Amino acid sequence: MDTKYSKLRFKEEALKIHHLPDIEYPIPTSKISNIIENEGKIYPEALIYWVMDYISSGPDDRDIYEINLLKIAELFSDNLDKSDYTYESQLVVDDPDDAEKIFFSKWSIRLGVVDVSKPVVTVQNKRTKEMIISSFSFHEDTYNLKVSLYTAPSLNVIEYIRDYGKDNLSDVRKFNSFLQLVHSTKKWSSFYIEDKNQDFLCNWEFGLGWKDEENFDDKYFKSLNLNPIPSDWVLFFIKVVEKVENSANLRFLVGLPKI
Repeated sequence: MDTKYSKLRFKEEALKIHHLPDIEYPIPTSKISNIIENEGKIYPEALIYWVMDYISSGPDDRDIYEINLLKIAELFSDNLDKSDYTYESQLVVDDPDDAEKIFFSKWSIRLGVVDVSKPVVTVQNKRTKEMIISSFSFHEDTYNLKVSLYTAPSLNVIEYIRDYGKDNLSDVRKFNSFLQLVHSTKKWSSFYIEDKNQDFLCNWEFGLGWKDEENFDDKYFKSLNLNPIPSDWVLFFIKVVEKVENSANLRFLVGLPKI
């Protein structure tokens, strides 16, 4: 991520109106003038989007922002009262009349608890190698990519979900997104990114922590017992990104191109 961020603290009263935590918010330096021109007006979706983008680079204070993102999700997520369900994307395409682009842009995922003792692909980070951020598996009943998150996601994680949750590979063949995800990952012995703290994908062919059928990496014992965050919270973060992308005003504010 090449975006340069500055930290901005808003008035406590303004944050209370939106029920947002009183923290320093990372704002792209190039966009601070936009906020000043709007007299410091707060756009909650933009702030959440920026935080998710900010932690994509693996900053040292990532934990602080993950905790606060989870607080926001707990407060604002819909309570669907179920832990396992399918979500279909809200499409944003350049041309709404382009049937082919729409067909190949559609994605859907199965939100729920991933069994990490079976073949999985995880999202990890160099800074906390032994702890997983997310796990993905294949959901046989719906042919979907099944998703669990264990903390608040970076924007990179949301992109993994959407890229590999695609529904269609061709006009006649559904997209086996988990198989494609497996092919895209690095092998466990070389998955560490040495010069960056960015999130990366890791393939566990024999289940989380197993280097092969006989050898287990003891560092992953803790991750075997992680509880995923509620599926409603995962959906909340996805919907924030979709809302930003569907709003011309928010797209301009966060720096996305016009559609």
